[in-house]
Amino acid sequence: MVSDGHPHDADRWLEGLADFERRPPPGAAAFSLDGLIRILAALDDPHLGRHVIHVTGTKGKGTVVHACDAILAAHGVRTMRTTSPHLHTPLERITIDRHAIDADVFRAHVNTIREAATVAGGGDPTWFEVVTLVAWLEARRCAVDVDLLEVGLGGRLDATNVCMPSVAVVTSIGLDHTAILGDTHDAIAYEKGGIIKSGRPVVIGPSPTDPGGGVLHALAAQREAPRVEPVLRVVESALDADVIRGPFVRVTAEHRGTTIRFTVRGGRPAATNAALALDACAVVLGDMGRPLDLPKALDALAVLDIPGRCEWQPGPPRHLADGAHTEESIAALADIVKIIPAGRRHAVVGITRERDAARVFAPLAAVADAVVVVPLPHPRSADPAEVAARLVGIHPEVSVAASPEAGFARAAAHAGPEGLVVTAGSFHLVAALRSRGAPPG
Repeated sequence: MVSDGHPHDADRWLEGLADFERRPPPGAAAFSLDGLIRILAALDDPHLGRHVIHVTGTKGKGTVVHACDAILAAHGVRTMRTTSPHLHTPLERITIDRHAIDADVFRAHVNTIREAATVAGGGDPTWFEVVTLVAWLEARRCAVDVDLLEVGLGGRLDATNVCMPSVAVVTSIGLDHTAILGDTHDAIAYEKGGIIKSGRPVVIGPSPTDPGGGVLHALAAQREAPRVEPVLRVVESALDADVIRGPFVRVTAEHRGTTIRFTVRGGRPAATNAALALDACAVVLGDMGRPLDLPKALDALAVLDIPGRCEWQPGPPRHLADGAHTEESIAALADIVKIIPAGRRHAVVGITRERDAARVFAPLAAVADAVVVVPLPHPRSADPAEVAARLVGIHPEVSVAASPEAGFARAAAHAGPEGLVVTAGSFHLVAALRSRGAPPG
């Protein structure tokens, strides 16, 4: 059931809620799941009794969720997918069979949640909690087969973590959001490992010897969460690119003693993320009494495009747009830039103020002929002049533009028809150029 409250009531209420993506909380103490659980009870617990793939990780979690969606679609399985952040509208965060939720349905669910929050007491939920609640209400309304949930932040105290997963996935552990999650790999692994549930299968990307990996494997053992048997083992992955298709990875893997070869779009981490997605889908399909059709799954992965992630436009000029915003993800992007056929390579970058711009952008600066720094259309945007001052020490040609559009125009003009423009540092920057007609459009 959805509320018949006025849609404007939903908009006004949402706008007044705490939004930690726009204004981060001071620390982990700001998070609690108690209020969310009370609201869920008032809504008759739409998150329970469902097939669920629950995914966290410092990098790759959104890619794994999209990959799972593609694989399950190839098997005729209906899905609800919830991811973050969005590029243009919050409606993108919730999809049913890869179609964004309808705006009127979204608002009706918000009004239902607003009424339930009043009944539950204890204050208002956060903006992210409401979006997560809408996703579960819509999944129940549409009677989908599988929920695909991307953790928003961390894991242990994330709004999605009230679910009971069919399988949990932890993609990677890196030093990000350290003010909230902790400043060591082990501390961050503990927070992300919070999605590992007692007795429920888990797919763990890091090995026990990787940073933070030991904590994840120990948590799985303590909670008697069985490790999922890998569908395939990646033996080798090689980056490749062409001017029409853009970047992709040629993967060689072993499956039940047989060597198989396939491709996935994106950078080198795409091979690992594809393997994790296959593992998770094998579990949930098995729970549904269906085997994984590996050739069908690999065909789906070969054509998977994810907006804002290694998004390619053949130009002219050629344009590679990626929301990469950590040193590790920028380094993976720089590896791609090296092998794309192009003349001059110009980077257009913007970043939020809490990040170390010089450290994050150093790998990209090393492969770019010039760097243009622009402001983000977001309240947490770093000052472009301050970012440029930090980058001058690592690159001889750095300039500042007044807007993303002006920065792209400058980079495109200087790169020329045979050149490459790389947009990176934030999904907000990628979105700004997509929505205003700069390639990819």
